[in-house]
Amino acid sequence: MEKLWNRDFILLNLCVIFASFTNFALIYLLPVHVLNIGGTNAATGLMTTGLTVTYLITALATAPLIDRWGRKKMIVLGAVLYTLNAFGYVLFGNSLPAVTVLRILNGVTQGIFFPAPPTVAADVSPKERLVEAIGYFGIAGSLPAVFSPVVGLWVYEHLSSQAFFLMAAASSAVSVVFACLMHEHYHPAAAEGRKKGFSIHTILEMSVIVPCIAAFLVYTGNSAVNNFVLTAGMERNIAGISLFLSVNNIAMIVTRLAAGRLSRHFSIRTLITAGILILALGNLLIAFAYGMVLMMTASVLIGIGITLFIQLTQSYVLSSVDKSRRGVAGSTLMLFQNTGNGFGAALFGSTSETLGYAVTYIISAAVTAAALPFQPKEKKSI
Repeated sequence: MEKLWNRDFILLNLCVIFASFTNFALIYLLPVHVLNIGGTNAATGLMTTGLTVTYLITALATAPLIDRWGRKKMIVLGAVLYTLNAFGYVLFGNSLPAVTVLRILNGVTQGIFFPAPPTVAADVSPKERLVEAIGYFGIAGSLPAVFSPVVGLWVYEHLSSQAFFLMAAASSAVSVVFACLMHEHYHPAAAEGRKKGFSIHTILEMSVIVPCIAAFLVYTGNSAVNNFVLTAGMERNIAGISLFLSVNNIAMIVTRLAAGRLSRHFSIRTLITAGILILALGNLLIAFAYGMVLMMTASVLIGIGITLFIQLTQSYVLSSVDKSRRGVAGSTLMLFQNTGNGFGAALFGSTSETLGYAVTYIISAAVTAAALPFQPKEKKSI
């Protein structure tokens, strides 16, 4: 069997680990910081919506470049810009207008950087081990979330907000080093014969649109967890609520390790359906969780559900298209994910302010369950 843990797969995962630390630190702690500098949950939601809009525009414009310029160029360029963006918080993090602008600009830098790494993971991995490779790649992306909320909150509370932002920016800077060390495995010359005129096919892969719609709904529902679970726990006076995120990501890591084996025994459709149902149940539990036991149960269920869904969906999308279309296909999936997260942030930012967290998480569970009809074609394995 062809080797999975080759040099560039290792470097890719290291690059993603350090970039993801920055990403999760901002996702989970920025809502707390916004409240501390005079903002509201609604303001946080609008920031995330602005980020999503700029991400959408940027990713639509740059996704074809992943296949035309090469994966490594896009990763290095994106990592450098993402790092510069992160250092902006160090300089201007105590100004609400500046934080708003910087968060919206995160959409530009994320739109350049984040669509490329999954494509590289598919390029450098043996085809017969793609689900396993996507699982390990996903662990690299989610591993920082196990400790970034705890470490980040400690630095934020015991040192300063500036120290927290400096830590986040420094982590992103390390990702640039690993990006530069990678080799380019995809050679754009192989796609020179294609038509270069603009069409919807240039920026979106329409053959995978059905699972992408499911991703939109799932990430809309899950945005209530990503953006507001800490503030919900704080309002309910649940001590140690930051552990929710650590437990959630441990559950994600365990599930990613198991998903490859599960895909040998169950169909893609079955596993994705199970993921959606488990995720919806986890969101519903948060609506009624006023203590650590229910919160931790919800955390585990959400970790299992979102991982089954996205790992199998991502593997399906990347394996369903030609290598010269992987960049666009992967970017299409991420566009729908991020659009869902941005829409959900605005929706649940408003509902949490006006209707409360219980109603917010009941709605998020319903939106997640609405993804059930949008399944990929039946397929026993990748």
